[in-house]
Parts: sequence; C-alpha cells; structure tokens
Amino acid sequence: MVKGKRALGVVVATAAIAATMAVAGCSASDANQGGGETASIKSVSSQAFVDIDGAKTQAVIVEYSDDVDASSVSADDFEVTDYATYTYGAQGAEGFERGDGAAAGTVTKAYVNDERATSDKGGVDAGKYVVLEVNTDYMLAGNTPAYTATAMVGVKQTGELTSKGKAVQASSDEVNNYTIEDVERTKPNGEKETKTVITADAESIILPELAGGDSWKIGEKFAAVDCFSEYTGEKSDFDLLYSIYVPQLSDADKGHVALALHILDAGSLGEDPMLTLTESQAPVDWASDSVQSQQKTIVVCPQVSEEQRSSNDYVATSEINTALWELMDYLVNDSDYADYIDTNRIYGTGQSMGGMTLMDMAAQRDNYFAGFMISGSQWSNCYNKDVASEGQVARTLETDPRTFAGDYASDPNFENWYYQVSDDNILVFNCEGDAMSHGLWEYANKYFSANGAALNTAMIEPDGNVSAGDGVIENLVSNAGATAINWITFKGGSHMSTWKYSYEFTEGFKWLLQQTRDSEMSRAKVEGLNAEYNGTTGDGFTGGTKGMNSALFGINGPSEVYPEGWTPESVQTYLAAHPDANKKNGPTGK
Repeated sequence: MVKGKRALGVVVATAAIAATMAVAGCSASDANQGGGETASIKSVSSQAFVDIDGAKTQAVIVEYSDDVDASSVSADDFEVTDYATYTYGAQGAEGFERGDGAAAGTVTKAYVNDERATSDKGGVDAGKYVVLEVNTDYMLAGNTPAYTATAMVGVKQTGELTSKGKAVQASSDEVNNYTIEDVERTKPNGEKETKTVITADAESIILPELAGGDSWKIGEKFAAVDCFSEYTGEKSDFDLLYSIYVPQLSDADKGHVALALHILDAGSLGEDPMLTLTESQAPVDWASDSVQSQQKTIVVCPQVSEEQRSSNDYVATSEINTALWELMDYLVNDSDYADYIDTNRIYGTGQSMGGMTLMDMAAQRDNYFAGFMISGSQWSNCYNKDVASEGQVARTLETDPRTFAGDYASDPNFENWYYQVSDDNILVFNCEGDAMSHGLWEYANKYFSANGAALNTAMIEPDGNVSAGDGVIENLVSNAGATAINWITFKGGSHMSTWKYSYEFTEGFKWLLQQTRDSEMSRAKVEGLNAEYNGTTGDGFTGGTKGMNSALFGINGPSEVYPEGWTPESVQTYLAAHPDANKKNGPTGK
C-alpha cells in the first residue's frame, strides 16, 4: 500500500471536495520541495489509454528540474491522486462496477526515465522523470466523464530522494494538473443542481494511441454547406470538426480499403475533437492492429457541438445529419483517399445519439452502408413526415436534397424505417435495464416477427468474461435467420453502461468487417412491412409499418400519452394536463 495513499479521505460533500483540493492547479514554485539542495518538481503529467470505460490514467509522470537517482526512488516515496483514487475517496466501492475500488489507481511500480513516458525496460539509472505506474484493473460505474477529468493527477513527494547524490527533501504540497470547481447547472426540467467539475490541463495528458502523426489526423475541418435541421427547419453553413485515421496505403490498396463512420453519444458533445476519440473504445479499436489486420479501414470520427445535438425520439435530426453526408461524399468522391475506398465496405458504429443518427442515415440512403454496429441506441418509428419535431418542417427529398442525393433522391421508402432496413446488416447492443432502447427494439422484433422475419437475438452476462461473450456473438451471427439484424441484450445494466460492454468483444468488429453492401443488395426486404399500418387484432400486430407513427401502439394496445396519430403538440398538451404521466417508454424529446 502506498504510504499516505488515502490522505484525500472520504468526501461527503462537494464543499469538502473543494476545500480538500484547495491546492488544485498549483505550480512547481508553489510546491517547494522542503528546501532540497538540487532537484524540485516542475510538473506532473498523466499518461493515459482508452479503456472500455473511457480514458484512464496508466502512469503518473513527475518531472523534476534535474536528474533523480533511480536507486533512491520507491513507490512509498509518493502520494498519488488520480481519478480512480479520487472516486474511491468520494464514493467508495459504489464508484466501481468491476475491480477492487480500494486498489484502483494505486501505484504498482516506480522508476526513473529520461523521457516523459513509461519504459518497457523499467527505466534508467538517472533521469528527470519519475514514472509511477498505477493499477488500471477496474471499471468505473455510471457515466464516464470527459478525458480531461479522468486524466487528473496530483503528486506529493512524501519521502526523501537524491539527485546527483544530494537530498531532495519531502514536501506536504501537491503538484497537479487539474482544477476542481462547483458549477451550478439547470436541468431540462428547470431544476437547479450543483455539480463538481474536474478539469485537467489537456497539454499535460499523454495519449500514445492518439498521438497523431501519419495515422491519426485530429481536429480536421470540413466546410459543410446548406445543412438542414429538423429542429429549426432552416439551413446553415459551418465547419464540421472531425478526426480521421488513415492506415499506411500503397498502390496495391487502391479500391480495397474500407471506410468507417463512428458517431459519438450526446454525453461528449463539445468543441474538443479528443472527446469523441476517448469517450468510448470504438475509435482506438478501429485503429488497432487486430481490426486493421482483418481489413484496412479509414476511420472518420466527427465531433458534434452541444448546439448541434441530434436525433431526438420524434425521429428528428439536426444539421449534423446533412453535414455527415457531405463529409462522406467528399471522402468517397473527392478526397486524397477516394481512389483507395471500397464503396462495397462502408461501415457505421456509434452509441446512443450516434447510433440513432446512423439508423436514420440507413433509411435515407438505402444500402449505402455495408453494415452497422450500434450500442445503446433506439429509434421510435415516427417516419410519418407529416408529424415533424416541434412543428417544424421535416427532412424530405424536397427540404434536404444534399442528404437525398443522386440515386437515393427517387427512393420513397425512407419514411418506412422498418421496411428500409429489413435487408441491412446490423448488430445491435443494448442493456436489459435500458427501457427505451430495449423496449423499442423489442417492438421492432415483434413487427418483424409478425411478418415471418424475427430478429436474431441472444443475451450476454456482462461480467467481464470476454471469451464467453465473444462465443455468444459468434454463435448468434453464424446462425442468422430470415434477417441479418442481430440483437444482443446485456443482462441488467443501464443505458450508459452499454458501450462499455459492447466494445470489449472482438467478435463484433470481426462480424462487421465481413459484411458487404453486395450482400444487402442481394437480400430481399421483408415485403410485409411495406404494407399500410392496419392497427391490431386483439393483442397481436398485423399488417405493415408504413405510415405508423408510434411504437406504443400495435403491440401492447393504445397509449393515452401516445395514441395512434399522436403529434408532438398533442403529447405536450396531454403531459401539461397530466404531469404524472409515465414517460418511461415514450419519446423523450430533444
């Protein structure tokens, strides 16, 4: 156990956190090393990697002003605060879904290096950097904060070191890379709440997997024009921020490289392109040797701002929808990579908002994508474009010709989502405890089943047994039935946990990379779904999904909140008159 490891203590209130961390943001000059004769701490950095629960500190790197003697360094000489130890101090074991919370983030190895990085060789005899590797064998519970929170680190040198044979004395001061403050926010329902916000200096965070260079190009800008929003009914021009991974390419790769679009969830909206690259493991999975060795793939990851939040449950999307199509058209037709891209292998991955946006795009351009892997995403079935979000004009062939371009402009079936995707290659992950996502895919399964084409379903216990989960996925996709829509349910769980579980399995990517657009084109759609919706017979569903505008009737009978033919205005009127109405399984709005 690291000496003094729990000096942070158990935090019982936000005010206590702020008081305990009063030294947050101090510099090396603030943290005088007890009058040491030689070296002193100049700065502290976090070397992190992207785990299934987001960016995670794997080493705290302490920079000294002069070389430190490795023989004088041990783990007991330092007291470290990182996000894991902070979480355990604030929440105890409840802050962790897996692993020993008491051990999470604690120092496992200490050595000296001559560069600001970990060392595979165990360091050097003397150097300016003391590297403190920490325990990463845990999974955080709940929603994972931004990387600028989870990469927070602070260090106190509690033992005496030597530099060139001279003493570097201990100090009670912490040198760190973060600040902590209380921020008052307003919830969507108007209530005020105070949240503790941790912000680490991005320049002090080292992410070797996302180092840029020839492979990752981070923070590119694409000039999107005439982008239509169903929220406002207006068009706008803006620079779409994105990052792109490009594997090493040669002439032999021309026409053989896949293209993947990964879209983030609404929990990481903002202007920092690193948010989408670190909130889930999907981007680094796409760029990994294990995935790239199966199929060379160019990976594009857009960063969406808070103002461009997309995909509400009335099946409405923001201007980001059009912009994504424009970016994809540019990459496929006009970019430096165009000659390399195999249009038979264009894939989509995303979670929550990202998966919902992809599912909308799947209907807008039929069989454009070769396959999807989506996580924690749902879609209501309001593809009746006469029922638009908040009374605005909907996205149609006339209002948004940039989305419905070329051969796709003459396809009238984009409003009947179930029929349009019925020949698609789709792998869906959601949690049993996520009522919205699980419920709406359950409805979808019943619509398909009523037409003789049940979805392929299986359940996984999300207990960290990756081999067993991979086996379930492999068995499911190998024994597909009448459709290629495969639905994995994680037992229990919640919405925010879904993409932690989803991306730890290699079989998902393996299946996806085996899918092609040609396979969709050769597969028949479920024709019964393209009939007009005719209501229910008793407890059952008959007919098609054409013109249907609520997932809450047709299976379990009528809903008072969302009756057949509901509109956003009728829902708002009803809820205003019935404030206690249960909204658990209905559209949630923007």
